[in-house]
Amino acid sequence: MKKFNKIISVVLTLVLMMSIIPVSSFQVSAAKIPVFTLSPSCAAAGVGDVISVDVNVSANSRICGLIIDLVYDTDAYEVVEVTSEYEFNAETMNPSYLNNTVRFVGTATTYIRDEATKLFTVKFRILDNCAEMYMLFKEVYVVAGEKDVDVTLDSNILSRSLVIHEAGNENLISAPTCENTGYKTYNCSCGEFVEEITPATGHKYKNRVCTVCGKTAPDDVVTVTIQDPSRITIRHKDGIILHANVEGDPTGTSLVWTQSNDNFTTETSGNDLEIVSKNNGYTTFTASVYNERGKLLATYSIEMRSKAGFFDKIGGFFRGLFGTTIIYEY
Repeated sequence: MKKFNKIISVVLTLVLMMSIIPVSSFQVSAAKIPVFTLSPSCAAAGVGDVISVDVNVSANSRICGLIIDLVYDTDAYEVVEVTSEYEFNAETMNPSYLNNTVRFVGTATTYIRDEATKLFTVKFRILDNCAEMYMLFKEVYVVAGEKDVDVTLDSNILSRSLVIHEAGNENLISAPTCENTGYKTYNCSCGEFVEEITPATGHKYKNRVCTVCGKTAPDDVVTVTIQDPSRITIRHKDGIILHANVEGDPTGTSLVWTQSNDNFTTETSGNDLEIVSKNNGYTTFTASVYNERGKLLATYSIEMRSKAGFFDKIGGFFRGLFGTTIIYEY
């Protein structure tokens, strides 16, 4: 009887200890299932347009590996480009049960930064309107504690579908302003009534005053402008230097130049961008300011013309031969 009582005492002691010691001391905390979304670059587009579709995930998802299928209709979309800053193997497949698929498989070194939200971008050329594309989640691995936990999702679960509508008979309710969103409705050729909210345009500051609404930029707001160039049309092989002015508190910021096409060759030096005419046509140059975390703070664009027709190229050839090409200052 004494032995039985001793056993009971030991069991009760263990039960009491289990009730006091946190459960997390014995098991890894449950893994948080990431939330994925598709973000098209525009809500409506026409046949022949190229759109970008970002595949996003909720921040701090701690993803260390995944397999995701982006499914699309080959009669409606054509893949133009697939890009990502992470190490994914992207493979285009055409299985019998699907029209087409771009499959993304994480490599052994794939790890998504905690603050990251964009996994990859796929550019599509639209061949037909009102078609859908959607995600199929095969496997997703996240870090929980010190372990990689498989949070595989049901392969039949789809993200929200993406429908590209063709705008027709637009009814503009309110146009977007610098600070307020716009709202419009239209009937798509597919028969659906579409309500569309357009984002605010944002202020376009010049000398810290918005050229659209006249508001002055707050002291803690960083602004950027491109100084008016002495000319906007550049002859073949001639060039000009564009200069960006960053105002406000630029501490810890970085300036990035981008261009809409390759009509000009470019070279960056600080806030200056030297552009030289190469191909005939118009090009939009954009100066963007980012903070240390990569958040966009301000942007400003300007359109330049590269005059590089047949006779312009002949003239450029002889000017280069005699060393008379010109790089204009801003």
